[in-house]
Amino acid sequence: MKLSAIVALLFCSLALPEMAPAAQPPEATLPAASPRQDFTDAEEWFLKGLAANQAGRYQEAAEAFGRVIAMNPGDPQAHFNLGTALTFLGRYKEAAASLEVSARLDPDFALAYANLAAVAIELKDWKLAADAYRQLTRLQPGNASAGYGLGHSLVELGEHEAARAEAEALKLIDPALAEKLLEEINSHTRKPL
Repeated sequence: MKLSAIVALLFCSLALPEMAPAAQPPEATLPAASPRQDFTDAEEWFLKGLAANQAGRYQEAAEAFGRVIAMNPGDPQAHFNLGTALTFLGRYKEAAASLEVSARLDPDFALAYANLAAVAIELKDWKLAADAYRQLTRLQPGNASAGYGLGHSLVELGEHEAARAEAEALKLIDPALAEKLLEEINSHTRKPL
């Protein structure tokens, strides 16, 4: 996968948490270190991180999301967006680690698996890519790109029979992409004369 495709995927998939305004007592009644104040600070840093990411200031975005994580380490969207910023900075190993945490915190976060798979491909970590694509196909069974990505990762791992099974399943969703995967499998399994 080309970096431009990853950038498009990542840029279009910045995660924005659902932030409904919460009723709160007047500021004068809040203690200085209240949990609500910490949440507000984390929310503000999260929004600063999103703005920085969208403006192409990825180092600033990474720092902002790092602050969110320091205040709320269980926030899968903060880990996801940190992974996104780190990817734009070319720090793929760190990005993968952050995206793995995001997926672990929210096992149904499809974008985390999609971006983790893309970063794993950049790292040529085919096992990680296959694992991420397996989770993505679990969440989005009709996602032809995920099915192809899983098949491609399996080919790179030398698991040709498993890749053929993915190609067969892919025929029902996208026959042209299934054919492309079968050609890739065949090119890897041909013996030189």
